[in-house]
Amino acid sequence: MRTFSIIALAAFALAPVSGAVSQTITKCQDAEGKWHYGNYASEACGNAPITEMRESGVTLEVRESPPTVEELQARKAAEQAAREAEIKREEKRRIDQALMEKYPSEDVILTLRDQRLVELEKQIAFNRTQLEKLNAERATMPETDGELDKQERHELTQRIDRFRRAIERGLAAIEKTKTDYAKLLERYRQIDRQDS
Repeated sequence: MRTFSIIALAAFALAPVSGAVSQTITKCQDAEGKWHYGNYASEACGNAPITEMRESGVTLEVRESPPTVEELQARKAAEQAAREAEIKREEKRRIDQALMEKYPSEDVILTLRDQRLVELEKQIAFNRTQLEKLNAERATMPETDGELDKQERHELTQRIDRFRRAIERGLAAIEKTKTDYAKLLERYRQIDRQDS
């Protein structure tokens, strides 16, 4: 019984010593590359990362240095750029989805393009017919110096110019329609391949 008491007393007496063994120390590296060790981080390290470790050298924790103003601004800019990129991706996805819902097949796109081109060609043909009639009318007008004749000739010339411009706009619309539908068809095919 006495032996047990002595062992218990010895173990109790050594307990604080074993607690001292498990103390932690910190280390950090200053701007010049020198390492500093101690029970707390040295002020010489500034904003450098601080490593907390056991006396045996086992690392417990590494506390990063607080970010600089420039790093915070860079992070904020990167986060903003990532949000904007995500918004653009989502918008593109919605547009692509709407495109696929609107046009169930390539044939629909081609049919709509062809219908639009036929409509534009009809308008151009009508404008050309009107232009020919007006040119023929102007060719048959007598050359007189009367004020009324000059006014009629001027009005006829203006009508001729309007039909010429309408024909030019129609031809430009045909080219734009071909280009727009080519892009639409290309995008439709890309989306269709991605979905497959």
